[in-house]
Amino acid sequence: MAESAKRRNPALKSGGRKQTGNTRDKIINAALRIVTRDGMRGVRHRAVAQEAGVPLGSTTYYFKSIDDLISTAFEYWREKADSIRSSFAQELGGIAARYDSDDNYDMQQAVTDVYRSVHAYLLDQIDAGKDDRVIELAFYHEALHCERLRSLVERYWASELAGLRMLHEFFGSADPQADAELSLALIHQIERFSVVEHNLKASRQRLDTTLKHYFEMTFQVSIS
Repeated sequence: MAESAKRRNPALKSGGRKQTGNTRDKIINAALRIVTRDGMRGVRHRAVAQEAGVPLGSTTYYFKSIDDLISTAFEYWREKADSIRSSFAQELGGIAARYDSDDNYDMQQAVTDVYRSVHAYLLDQIDAGKDDRVIELAFYHEALHCERLRSLVERYWASELAGLRMLHEFFGSADPQADAELSLALIHQIERFSVVEHNLKASRQRLDTTLKHYFEMTFQVSIS
Protein backbone atom coordinates (compact mmCIF):
# COMPACT_ATOMS: atom_id res chain seq x y z
CA MET A 1 0.00 0.00 0.00
CA ALA A 2 3.04 2.28 0.14
CA GLU A 3 2.07 4.35 -2.88
CA SER A 4 2.79 8.06 -3.13
CA ALA A 5 0.26 10.58 -1.87
CA LYS A 6 -0.24 11.95 -5.35
CA ARG A 7 -0.97 8.53 -6.78
CA ARG A 8 -3.46 7.91 -4.00
CA ASN A 9 -5.32 11.15 -4.61
CA PRO A 10 -5.47 12.40 -8.19
CA ALA A 11 -6.92 15.66 -6.85
CA LEU A 12 -3.48 16.53 -5.50
CA LYS A 13 -1.81 16.38 -8.88
CA SER A 14 -1.38 19.65 -10.67
CA GLY A 15 -4.05 19.62 -13.30
CA GLY A 16 -6.20 16.94 -11.63
CA ARG A 17 -7.28 14.08 -13.87
CA LYS A 18 -5.81 13.50 -17.29
CA GLN A 19 -7.00 16.10 -19.74
CA THR A 20 -10.66 15.25 -20.00
CA GLY A 21 -12.00 18.72 -20.63
CA ASN A 22 -14.35 18.23 -17.71
CA THR A 23 -14.56 21.70 -16.21
CA ARG A 24 -16.62 20.54 -13.25
CA ASP A 25 -13.98 17.98 -12.24
CA LYS A 26 -11.22 20.55 -12.68
CA ILE A 27 -13.02 22.83 -10.25
CA ILE A 28 -13.50 20.04 -7.70
CA ASN A 29 -9.86 18.97 -7.96
CA ALA A 30 -8.76 22.57 -7.57
CA ALA A 31 -10.89 22.96 -4.45
CA LEU A 32 -9.30 19.86 -2.92
CA ARG A 33 -5.80 21.12 -3.66
CA ILE A 34 -6.66 24.41 -1.98
CA VAL A 35 -8.02 22.61 1.09
CA THR A 36 -4.75 20.70 1.38
CA ARG A 37 -2.58 23.78 0.94
CA ASP A 38 -4.58 26.62 2.51
CA GLY A 39 -7.38 25.00 4.49
CA MET A 40 -11.11 25.29 3.97
CA ARG A 41 -10.97 29.08 4.38
CA GLY A 42 -9.13 29.25 1.06
CA VAL A 43 -12.02 27.74 -0.89
CA ARG A 44 -13.55 30.80 -2.57
CA HIS A 45 -14.92 31.13 -6.08
CA ARG A 46 -12.12 33.36 -7.36
CA ALA A 47 -9.34 31.29 -5.77
CA VAL A 48 -10.80 28.03 -7.06
CA ALA A 49 -11.24 29.39 -10.57
CA GLN A 50 -7.64 30.59 -10.63
CA GLU A 51 -6.36 27.25 -9.29
CA ALA A 52 -8.43 25.32 -11.84
CA GLY A 53 -7.50 27.60 -14.72
CA VAL A 54 -11.13 28.23 -15.65
CA PRO A 55 -13.22 31.41 -15.97
CA LEU A 56 -14.64 32.72 -12.70
CA GLY A 57 -18.17 32.27 -14.00
CA SER A 58 -17.61 28.52 -14.34
CA THR A 59 -17.54 28.01 -10.58
CA THR A 60 -20.92 29.64 -10.05
CA TYR A 61 -22.32 27.90 -13.13
CA TYR A 62 -21.55 24.42 -11.81
CA PHE A 63 -21.96 25.14 -8.10
CA LYS A 64 -24.65 27.43 -6.73
CA SER A 65 -22.68 28.22 -3.57
CA ILE A 66 -19.41 27.54 -1.78
CA ASP A 67 -21.26 25.06 0.46
CA ASP A 68 -22.44 23.24 -2.66
CA LEU A 69 -18.89 23.07 -4.00
CA ILE A 70 -17.45 21.88 -0.69
CA SER A 71 -20.11 19.19 -0.22
CA THR A 72 -19.66 17.96 -3.78
CA ALA A 73 -15.88 17.92 -3.31
CA PHE A 74 -16.34 15.75 -0.22
CA GLU A 75 -18.43 13.24 -2.20
CA TYR A 76 -15.76 13.19 -4.91
CA TRP A 77 -12.99 12.71 -2.34
CA ARG A 78 -15.01 10.04 -0.52
CA GLU A 79 -15.25 7.93 -3.68
CA LYS A 80 -11.44 7.87 -3.84
CA ALA A 81 -11.20 7.05 -0.13
CA ASP A 82 -13.79 4.29 -0.51
CA SER A 83 -11.73 2.59 -3.22
CA ILE A 84 -8.73 2.41 -0.88
CA ARG A 85 -10.88 1.24 2.01
CA SER A 86 -12.54 -1.37 -0.20
CA SER A 87 -9.17 -2.96 -0.96
CA PHE A 88 -8.42 -3.06 2.75
CA ALA A 89 -11.83 -4.60 3.51
CA GLN A 90 -11.19 -7.31 0.92
CA GLU A 91 -7.87 -8.08 2.59
CA LEU A 92 -9.56 -8.44 5.98
CA GLY A 93 -12.31 -10.52 4.39
CA GLY A 94 -9.69 -12.88 3.03
CA ILE A 95 -8.19 -13.32 6.49
CA ALA A 96 -11.61 -13.98 7.99
CA ALA A 97 -12.48 -16.51 5.28
CA ARG A 98 -9.23 -18.36 5.84
CA TYR A 99 -9.94 -18.84 9.53
CA ASP A 100 -13.72 -19.15 9.29
CA SER A 101 -13.37 -22.47 7.48
CA ASP A 102 -11.68 -23.96 10.54
CA ASP A 103 -13.84 -24.41 13.65
CA ASN A 104 -10.70 -24.82 15.75
CA TYR A 105 -8.72 -21.91 14.37
CA ASP A 106 -5.95 -20.30 16.40
CA MET A 107 -7.49 -17.13 17.87
CA GLN A 108 -4.14 -15.58 18.68
CA GLN A 109 -2.84 -16.08 15.15
CA ALA A 110 -6.07 -14.79 13.60
CA VAL A 111 -6.00 -11.63 15.71
CA THR A 112 -2.30 -11.16 14.96
CA ASP A 113 -2.94 -11.41 11.21
CA VAL A 114 -5.74 -8.84 11.43
CA TYR A 115 -3.58 -6.57 13.60
CA ARG A 116 -0.76 -6.62 11.06
CA SER A 117 -3.16 -5.81 8.24
CA VAL A 118 -4.76 -2.95 10.18
CA HIS A 119 -1.34 -1.62 11.21
CA ALA A 120 -0.11 -1.59 7.60
CA TYR A 121 -3.31 0.15 6.47
CA LEU A 122 -3.12 2.86 9.14
CA LEU A 123 0.59 3.43 8.54
CA ASP A 124 -0.22 4.02 4.89
CA GLN A 125 -3.02 6.37 5.91
CA ILE A 126 -0.73 8.60 7.97
CA ASP A 127 2.28 8.40 5.64
CA ALA A 128 1.44 8.14 1.94
CA GLY A 129 -2.09 9.33 2.69
CA LYS A 130 -1.15 12.32 4.85
CA ASP A 131 -2.68 14.85 2.45
CA ASP A 132 -5.91 12.89 2.48
CA ARG A 133 -5.93 13.08 6.27
CA VAL A 134 -5.60 16.87 6.08
CA ILE A 135 -8.52 17.02 3.65
CA GLU A 136 -10.57 14.64 5.75
CA LEU A 137 -10.10 16.60 8.96
CA ALA A 138 -10.92 19.87 7.21
CA PHE A 139 -14.19 18.40 5.93
CA TYR A 140 -15.11 17.15 9.41
CA HIS A 141 -14.65 20.63 10.88
CA GLU A 142 -16.56 22.28 8.05
CA ALA A 143 -19.46 19.85 8.61
CA LEU A 144 -20.22 21.78 11.80
CA HIS A 145 -21.41 24.67 9.65
CA CYS A 146 -22.99 22.92 6.66
CA GLU A 147 -26.01 20.67 7.07
CA ARG A 148 -25.59 18.87 3.75
CA LEU A 149 -21.93 18.14 4.43
CA ARG A 150 -22.75 16.98 7.95
CA SER A 151 -25.20 14.45 6.56
CA LEU A 152 -22.61 13.18 4.07
CA VAL A 153 -19.96 12.84 6.78
CA GLU A 154 -22.35 10.95 9.05
CA ARG A 155 -23.11 8.49 6.23
CA TYR A 156 -19.39 8.02 5.62
CA TRP A 157 -18.81 7.27 9.29
CA ALA A 158 -21.73 4.84 9.30
CA SER A 159 -20.14 2.88 6.45
CA GLU A 160 -16.84 2.76 8.35
CA LEU A 161 -18.64 1.49 11.44
CA ALA A 162 -20.41 -1.22 9.44
CA GLY A 163 -17.09 -2.71 8.34
CA LEU A 164 -15.63 -2.60 11.83
CA ARG A 165 -18.77 -4.14 13.28
CA MET A 166 -18.39 -7.16 10.98
CA LEU A 167 -14.81 -7.59 12.17
CA HIS A 168 -15.88 -7.66 15.82
CA GLU A 169 -18.77 -10.00 15.03
CA PHE A 170 -16.29 -12.43 13.47
CA PHE A 171 -14.30 -12.50 16.70
CA GLY A 172 -17.44 -13.08 18.77
CA SER A 173 -17.85 -9.70 20.43
CA ALA A 174 -20.68 -9.45 22.97
CA ASP A 175 -21.41 -5.93 21.68
CA PRO A 176 -19.95 -5.51 18.17
CA GLN A 177 -21.53 -2.09 17.66
CA ALA A 178 -19.93 -0.64 20.80
CA ASP A 179 -16.61 -2.25 19.91
CA ALA A 180 -16.84 -0.81 16.40
CA GLU A 181 -17.45 2.66 17.88
CA LEU A 182 -14.35 2.32 20.06
CA SER A 183 -12.25 1.07 17.14
CA LEU A 184 -13.30 3.95 14.90
CA ALA A 185 -12.64 6.47 17.67
CA LEU A 186 -9.11 5.10 18.07
CA ILE A 187 -8.46 5.14 14.32
CA HIS A 188 -9.65 8.74 13.99
CA GLN A 189 -7.56 9.82 16.98
CA ILE A 190 -4.41 8.23 15.56
CA GLU A 191 -5.02 9.90 12.20
CA ARG A 192 -5.77 13.32 13.73
CA PHE A 193 -2.64 13.27 15.86
CA SER A 194 -0.61 12.54 12.73
CA VAL A 195 -2.09 15.60 11.00
CA VAL A 196 -1.57 18.00 13.89
CA GLU A 197 1.89 16.96 15.08
CA HIS A 198 3.27 16.53 11.53
CA ASN A 199 5.94 14.13 12.77
CA LEU A 200 5.85 10.74 11.08
CA LYS A 201 8.30 9.15 13.52
CA ALA A 202 6.19 10.17 16.53
CA SER A 203 2.97 9.19 14.75
CA ARG A 204 4.34 5.78 13.87
CA GLN A 205 5.51 5.20 17.43
CA ARG A 206 2.04 6.11 18.71
CA LEU A 207 0.47 3.78 16.16
CA ASP A 208 2.77 0.90 17.14
CA THR A 209 2.14 1.26 20.86
CA THR A 210 -1.54 2.19 20.94
CA LEU A 211 -2.85 -0.20 18.31
CA LYS A 212 -1.01 -3.19 19.77
CA HIS A 213 -2.27 -2.40 23.26
CA TYR A 214 -5.83 -1.95 21.97
CA PHE A 215 -5.83 -5.29 20.13
CA GLU A 216 -4.40 -7.16 23.11
CA MET A 217 -6.87 -5.54 25.50
CA THR A 218 -9.89 -6.04 23.23
CA PHE A 219 -9.24 -9.59 22.04
CA GLN A 220 -7.38 -10.84 25.12
CA VAL A 221 -4.41 -12.22 23.22
CA SER A 222 -0.70 -11.49 23.16
CA ILE A 223 0.71 -10.09 19.92
CA SER A 224 4.41 -10.63 19.37
